[in-house]
Amino acid sequence: MFFEKSFHKNKNNGVYKKVLDQIDAFKNHEIDISVLNIADFLPQKKGFRKINLLLNKKEYTKNIPNSYYNCDFFYIRYWLLTFPFLNLLKKIAEKKILIILEIPTYPYDDEYRRTDLKSQIFLLIDKLIRKKIKRYVNAISTYSGDEQIFDISTIKISNGLNFSRIPMRINEIKNNEINLLIISQFSFWHGYDRILKGLEIYVRDIIINSKTIVKLHFVGDGKEYEIYKNICLESKLDQYCFFYGLKSGKDLDAIANHCDIGVCSLGAHRKKCYLSSELKSREYVAYGLPMISSVKIDFVDDKWPYLLRVPEDDSPIDIISVVNYFNKVYKNNNSEEISRIIRSYGFARCDINVAIRPVIDYLANSKN
Repeated sequence: MFFEKSFHKNKNNGVYKKVLDQIDAFKNHEIDISVLNIADFLPQKKGFRKINLLLNKKEYTKNIPNSYYNCDFFYIRYWLLTFPFLNLLKKIAEKKILIILEIPTYPYDDEYRRTDLKSQIFLLIDKLIRKKIKRYVNAISTYSGDEQIFDISTIKISNGLNFSRIPMRINEIKNNEINLLIISQFSFWHGYDRILKGLEIYVRDIIINSKTIVKLHFVGDGKEYEIYKNICLESKLDQYCFFYGLKSGKDLDAIANHCDIGVCSLGAHRKKCYLSSELKSREYVAYGLPMISSVKIDFVDDKWPYLLRVPEDDSPIDIISVVNYFNKVYKNNNSEEISRIIRSYGFARCDINVAIRPVIDYLANSKN
């Protein structure tokens, strides 16, 4: 049984696509799996009545049919813990069903300290509950290097995606123009205000001598999306910045084909994250894009030539260093060859069937 609390969300959302990839990977390893989307079994509640989802411990278990417990294991993707969720774990464990809880980001507290009040309340409740889940959870799958989380042994996995659904980009290098792709659910810790500030400085002071135009292509949504659009307008960068909203499939592929470099997070230090497993880095290498990042990326070797590390602080991004990086990577105008090398490197490390393998091995060993 594959448990997901938000499977109903926008199908262009990266997390939605990630869930589909994980389900396919389990099936590819000959595991018969069903999906339990908790949202399908909860009444629609608004305002103060929604507090039941925090405090009423039977809010989940009273709505989920008993037929969903006829399985060998639950693989649960969940973010913040609540009392009804804790009660659900208890009920599953009482039925002697194996529980693997995936925590996509750990530690995660700093992600919520600068968010809305509702998220901060959820975090406080999570802190009350987290030490109790060791009674019920058999293992935690994690992208971090931790041996234990909440006193529970971990299964170390990597964030992966299905490379077969993302075509390698085919892009002709344009004279004196560099296009940067930015895919995200934009939050303050992504730090793209840094590259906008850097572009403002570049356009104002340097572009005349450099003669290379740099353009930014923003794909996605999130709390910072409108903020970035406003920065762009206020800085008079509208001819260099393009905002597409959420895109997927052929629409996203077409944008990627137009771009030369993918931009990963530039502000992960703001949430005290110093090793990234973000999905966007996997998407970029699947397309065959070189990358820029301020944070170390988990699957990338330190000397890999197709990642430019920029300072891990809040300083404006030096666009001249981006131009120099572009010229170094594409010095022989060999875009297709570079894409093939990058995609092959990423596939061996990040394809979903490789990424999920430690969980498959854990399940196999648990039967012995």
